[in-house]
Amino acid sequence: MSPAIRTFVAYRLVSRGYFHLSVLFIFLLHAGHSVLSVAVVLASYGLAMAALTPVTPKLVARLGPGRALMSGELGKAAGLLLLAFGADHLGLAVLAQVINALGFALAISADAGVLNQIAEPARVRELQASTQSLMFLALLVSGVAGGALYEVAPRWPIVAGAIAALAAAGIAGVLARSTRAPAAGRGSAPRAVKRVAPEEVRWITYYVMTRGYMLGTFIGLMPFLIFSKLGASVFTLTLYLAAYTLAAFVTARYAHQILERAGVVRFAAVTAVVLLLALVIFAESSSTAVVVLALVLLGAASGCVRPATMAQLTAASQRFRGTPAPGWLLSRMEGLFGICNALVVLCGGAMISHWSFATAMLVLCLSYVLLQTAAELYARRHNVPADHDDQSLGLPA
Repeated sequence: MSPAIRTFVAYRLVSRGYFHLSVLFIFLLHAGHSVLSVAVVLASYGLAMAALTPVTPKLVARLGPGRALMSGELGKAAGLLLLAFGADHLGLAVLAQVINALGFALAISADAGVLNQIAEPARVRELQASTQSLMFLALLVSGVAGGALYEVAPRWPIVAGAIAALAAAGIAGVLARSTRAPAAGRGSAPRAVKRVAPEEVRWITYYVMTRGYMLGTFIGLMPFLIFSKLGASVFTLTLYLAAYTLAAFVTARYAHQILERAGVVRFAAVTAVVLLLALVIFAESSSTAVVVLALVLLGAASGCVRPATMAQLTAASQRFRGTPAPGWLLSRMEGLFGICNALVVLCGGAMISHWSFATAMLVLCLSYVLLQTAAELYARRHNVPADHDDQSLGLPA
């Protein structure tokens, strides 16, 4: 392994030191904000990510991947420091989340560009897979550590996240010496017509809705249930959330084998059922053990959502365009996911504030069923068979 690749692996590990993520809801609640205000702060991150999606590739092209990576991590650090010391003011908390989102969007856009420049094409896929496991573990460990730090002082997990981002920026600065900015293009290429096939609509809707509802519930609503309703301590909360992350890590690690055995379409149906069942359990159960079990099952289901979607999108795009799914389509999908995630948090927070947690869960259940049904009817109207399963195409090895 070359020094540049070792540095890149270290960057990915350190950059996922999200000590703040598992305690952010509680931190904002203890800062004096209402549940609805906390939801506004959390949702602002997803909405900012969605708005920035079309812009960040241009910034990466202008700065070069190495400098863009470093700038993104510095942005994350600045946002977290502002959040740590300005969370008492709603406007500053929202601004901090927007800055943090800009930093993350820039870093995530530059990440693949750095890897493509420092590694041989044959090794890129292998490194993507191996570092994915490390990033999951870093996220898991830092989340639990954040709970322990919160018990010492509420600001410490946020500050620790900022320190991790600063360390990642320093490592990215080293990587920047091994990368180069792309050469300026000559002229402008003609703009391709950006059409989306009905089958792609089905799978984009599945990804946006399923992943958006799962992560929106996990980040924005579960802390309220576990901490405020079930009475768990902050550290215990982080352990329960870590169980979700661990379950997602295991299924993501073995996604290829799971999807080959179960079939992509069948697995997608199972994830939808698990999501709906979990939402009902969260609404109705007062048993901590049952809630945690549902959370673990939800995490396990979430781990294969993206691989399943990519398999079907790749195959659908090959039939429709004769090429794999284009970057603009995937970018649009991620932008819609950010919006959905933010709306789940925002609407969930509003319903908790005005009605009850159970009402929020049951309304989310109903809305998921209606929107998924609408996407399925649209696809069938355009003669896309419901059981068209292409799990053999596009899955990571």
